[in-house]
Amino acid sequence: MSWHKAGFDRGKSLDIEYGTGTPIRVLYSNDHEKRRWMSTYTKEPDTLWWITQFEKNKVFYDIGANIGLFSFVAAKHGVKVIAFEPESQNFASLQRNIHANPTYDITAYCIGVTNKSSFDLLYCSSMGAGGSYHELGVHNKRTTYKQGSYGLSLDEITKSLPAPNYIKIDVDGIERLVIDGYSHWDKLDSFLVEVNSNVDRLYITDKIVPLGFKHISVSDNIIFYKEGFDTSFLSTKYARATAGRHMYDMINKDGLVAK
Repeated sequence: MSWHKAGFDRGKSLDIEYGTGTPIRVLYSNDHEKRRWMSTYTKEPDTLWWITQFEKNKVFYDIGANIGLFSFVAAKHGVKVIAFEPESQNFASLQRNIHANPTYDITAYCIGVTNKSSFDLLYCSSMGAGGSYHELGVHNKRTTYKQGSYGLSLDEITKSLPAPNYIKIDVDGIERLVIDGYSHWDKLDSFLVEVNSNVDRLYITDKIVPLGFKHISVSDNIIFYKEGFDTSFLSTKYARATAGRHMYDMINKDGLVAK
């Protein structure tokens, strides 16, 4: 198996090689979903590196989990994963794969995360697992259909669920609402947010940096971190495919695991 293809195709299922032990068993329903899983190492190698910095037994919130690629990777590193994905087909795929990997500590919720508690519409770009560019409460040029959804703020969510140590935010445009809906960013060890505009990037960094975080940007991702986070991989200007090869080698040959 070559490094740039992460799984063995068994026809509607893949075994994703990731570190030692049993591979991640993935069931997929369409070619787009399959391609997402096969790009485990090349899609966002910076996000993989960030996850390798997690401490075992801590709590990771995957906000905008999609079909769960980073949820499963994080669970492989020994953290408790709480995933949020409001789109119906992505959530169904995520839940199906949680069932197929019962030893992983992942719990998924089919809700959106925003700055308030309310029923709303999720405007979606496509119908099918693995799709992206779905926005809660925001109709955009990519919208092809809509579904009913419910949104909660992180302040409300953490009244009932364990507070996170790490958060990934990938919500295709409403990142500022997620940021505004939480009062305890300073309590986190680290978090990653994908932003698509310089206005949002400036708004978020201006709000978070005074809380004691440093930050590094890689492509559309901003990683906020505190002392002790290793940025050596992120500081090297790899092409994404080259970075994917390095991550594959470090995880599967060098035994890179969570702290």
